Amino acid sequence: MTTNKTADPQSGSKGSSYHSQKATVADLSVLEKLDLLPAIVGVLASTVLSLFTGVWKAKERRPQNYYRFVALTGLRNFVSRTSTRQQHFVSPPTDDAYELVCKKRGQIPKSEILSDGTRAHWIGDNNAEKVVLNFHGGGYVMPASEFMVEFMFQVVDFLNKKGKSASCLFLAYDLAPGAVYPRQLQQASSLINHLTQNLHLSPQNIILTGDSAGANLALSLLSHINHPHPSPTIPRVELPSPFLGLVLISPWVSFDTTLPSFQENEFKDCVSTPGGKKWSGAFLSCPWPHEGAKDNYNEALRAPASWWEGLAVDEICVLCGSEEVLRDGIV
Repeated sequence: MTTNKTADPQSGSKGSSYHSQKATVADLSVLEKLDLLPAIVGVLASTVLSLFTGVWKAKERRPQNYYRFVALTGLRNFVSRTSTRQQHFVSPPTDDAYELVCKKRGQIPKSEILSDGTRAHWIGDNNAEKVVLNFHGGGYVMPASEFMVEFMFQVVDFLNKKGKSASCLFLAYDLAPGAVYPRQLQQASSLINHLTQNLHLSPQNIILTGDSAGANLALSLLSHINHPHPSPTIPRVELPSPFLGLVLISPWVSFDTTLPSFQENEFKDCVSTPGGKKWSGAFLSCPWPHEGAKDNYNEALRAPASWWEGLAVDEICVLCGSEEVLRDGIV
């Protein structure tokens, strides 16, 4: 059973993702909190140092934009230096990011709330004809940022200005290490059933989108629809028709950090080899190389071509940058 509510920004109620992240932070020891100070100082120092070291780095080894090189250096070092629990401590939950963007834009927060506390947040008119169902990125560890939420607002604004009746539903899935695979697939499957069975949305009016880990989740969902996951915790999804479309942005389809693009683009992306291993290890609750934890649902590249036959979607768009560490797994 699922419920459909309009979230009251004054009520203080939060979803399962918020509570899961806060529970992870609550277990943070005093030493881990104190360690954040030298960690942040170290990250800042390495970022400032990159202002000078980048001058001597071969141009083909760094982004053309020098500011981008410096910013990416800081992000990589932060993820590599801090633990996933420390990352949760300094990162506002997805629910908070959504409410802050709504406040800035003057929109009343509205959310679909499932029986287990999972929330999916509306961006735009929840009665629009087409719904973009978005799964955010962040390695299944990081919550959605204000930038991610604002970006989807801009997507909806663009579509509506083009005469399309469209809105976005932004899933706030639970984060690792507090919630591990296949919890996020369980949430996505339950949300689809809620949309089609309770809100009576046709899959032909739903476009799935996801970036990085979010794209991983979208592919996992489509795999589950065609080949039901063996876990009894994940509800079956039976669709009367295929989804209208699928947009995958830099999909995380392989956990292999030894691919050439990881070395070639190590200074051009925000994800480092240590960071990638840390996030996938938290998501799968198994240290890299994750032997015994990987399957066709969580690592799309493992699945044979026959696995994807009869996929429940009409059109697919895959986007990938040439300077991404995930590139070789995608192309």
